Amino acid sequence: CRTTATARKTTKTTSCLLYPSLLIIIQRQKTNNNHLKNRIKRIISLTETHIKIMGNKISLEEELVNLKITSKQMQRAAKKCEKNEKAAVNKLKKAIAQGNSEGARIYAQDAIREKNQALNCLRLASRIDAVASRLETA
Repeated sequence: CRTTATARKTTKTTSCLLYPSLLIIIQRQKTNNNHLKNRIKRIISLTETHIKIMGNKISLEEELVNLKITSKQMQRAAKKCEKNEKAAVNKLKKAIAQGNSEGARIYAQDAIREKNQALNCLRLASRIDAVASRLETA
C-alpha cells in the first residue's frame, strides 16, 4: 500500500483498514452539509497521504484526534438540525391555525428534511466513532 511521488517529494501511504471505511461512509451519506463532507474528505486525504513538511509527519494520533473532533461536529450539527425541526413544526402549527395550507405544506417539508438531516448526521457520527475506535485498537 505504498507509493512515492518524486515530483513533490511526497510519500503516499494508504491505510488499508481506515480508508475504505471512511470512503463507504461518504458514499452512503446523502447529506447537504458540504463543510462536513469536505472535512471528512480532508481526513481521508491526510490519512492517505503523509506529507513531509519541514521534516514532520502527520501521525496517526493526530488523525485520531481529527476523527473525534469531526464526530463531535456531526453531533452538534444533529442538535442544530433538531432545533430547526422544532422551529419548523411550530411554524407549521401556526400556519395550520391560520388556515394557510400552502405555507403549512412548506413548513412540513422543512421539518421532514431537518429530521432526516439530523438522523444522517447522527448516523455519520456513529460511523466515524467506529472508525476511530478501530484505529485506536489497531
